[in-house]
Amino acid sequence: MRFTSQQAELPGSERVFPAGPGAEVVNDNCLACHSAGMVLTQPKLSKAQWTETVNKMVHTYKAPVDPADVQAIVDYLSAMNPQP
Repeated sequence: MRFTSQQAELPGSERVFPAGPGAEVVNDNCLACHSAGMVLTQPKLSKAQWTETVNKMVHTYKAPVDPADVQAIVDYLSAMNPQP
């Protein structure tokens, strides 16, 4: 059996996170793995839950997020989809 390398072009998305404080950091870090739509339709989480989720992405899934960006990401996601 012979294996060859193949190239595939994946569909792009022009959808980004809505403007707001921290949106650029979220777009730069989160869109590498997640669509904005997927993230913004998650259940409403507290700031502590978003912190846990972002830290899981970094430590468990090895997301290349600068530690200096974590708080801005958490603040943005908490503000975009606040818990009642």
